[in-house]
Amino acid sequence: MKILIIEKERDLLYALERALKNKGYEVITAFDGVQGAEAVTTDALDAVIVGVEIPRVSADEIAERAKRNNNAPVLILVCRDKEDLRFKQKNNKLYDGLIALPFTPDDLITSINDAAKRDDKKQ
Repeated sequence: MKILIIEKERDLLYALERALKNKGYEVITAFDGVQGAEAVTTDALDAVIVGVEIPRVSADEIAERAKRNNNAPVLILVCRDKEDLRFKQKNNKLYDGLIALPFTPDDLITSINDAAKRDDKKQ
């Protein structure tokens, strides 16, 4: 399974990458929306994980492009203490899942698998 992670916080990006690679996933990383938008347009992806506040291209635009180009499930990263119902309600059609920080590697894998299952049911 090939997963794209787009996150501006490098420590978090590396933690996600390490956790997924340790579980056998192929991982592509991007530090901003421009890099992420290019990857969702050019790479065949099985899932996309995107931070809420990535620079240069919005998370919503990334989600729309991922759906259009890869039909891949998109998960949004949010801080547990900043989890915002308005955000989840407004954008629930764009995102197939939510990863709340902090997370364990098992939580991360469960979130990805659940999003992939929901995405399969939509098709």
